[in-house]
Amino acid sequence: MKNKLVAFTLAEVLITIGIIGIVAALTLPTLMANHRRKVIETRLQKFYTVMNQAIKLGEAENGEFANWMPDNSYSDFGAWYEANLSKYIQSQDKKNYYNTIYYDVGFSDGSGFRAYLPSGLDESYNLRAWVFFFPKFESLKKGALEQFDGINSFLFGICKNGKLASSGVCGTNEMYRSTMLNGCASANVGSRHACTMLIQYDGWKISKDYPHRI
Repeated sequence: MKNKLVAFTLAEVLITIGIIGIVAALTLPTLMANHRRKVIETRLQKFYTVMNQAIKLGEAENGEFANWMPDNSYSDFGAWYEANLSKYIQSQDKKNYYNTIYYDVGFSDGSGFRAYLPSGLDESYNLRAWVFFFPKFESLKKGALEQFDGINSFLFGICKNGKLASSGVCGTNEMYRSTMLNGCASANVGSRHACTMLIQYDGWKISKDYPHRI
């Protein structure tokens, strides 16, 4: 007795392909969103680590940060960065903007930052420089403003004590997570000073209750 060959009919194949397509359509957006969040989380933590390490290397070579921190002897952040930190940080794209007020630095992983010095800088300022980190540097190169929004860009600050502070907050007062969450959720993108701090507080993770879609 000959073996009978069993095969799928064309209709069965088309139904199977259709089901696979529906499942892919339902799950692909979630997978892509999870990947984007993971990239941002990884690059944020890496940037925080690299910048703090660079400052420590600068202190090992030049002494306490107070002796070479940004002050009125520098006309712009770029001049200070090139004189003190640039050699400790690998970068591939650097440029001044708006009469050298802003200084942009790009990294090989596709991220980068824009930084500038606060106006009227004096000894009373704990914050010595504003640093806006962009997980995708191309968004800044395309004309995005330096103002962070907790989605495309995230605020840091270089403090008088030689630390890179999340959200540019150089004080020592502790903040409740609920306060960070409410601040990050502000409708005014210029007021979202707590987004970076919230992500750091959650272990450099963008939590499920993060108030913005990424």
